[in-house]
Amino acid sequence: MSLDRTLAATGAVIGADAGAWATGGLANGTAVDRYIVLGRLGAGAMGVVYSAHDQELDRRVALRPGSTRSTTNAAA
Repeated sequence: MSLDRTLAATGAVIGADAGAWATGGLANGTAVDRYIVLGRLGAGAMGVVYSAHDQELDRRVALRPGSTRSTTNAAA
């Protein structure tokens, strides 16, 4: 299961919907599980990247939502 689906399923995206998480629409200060979004760093072919504060490690990190497509290989 991708991170964005897990966060949506567990209700960990607080103050924003899962769609905002994946599309770059999270506001500064939004809580995502143990992370507080500080701002959007950028976006490209692989998606949006956010700067965030990890409350457990007490340090700045980068977050990127995973793909909403299934990563399961049906032939495996």
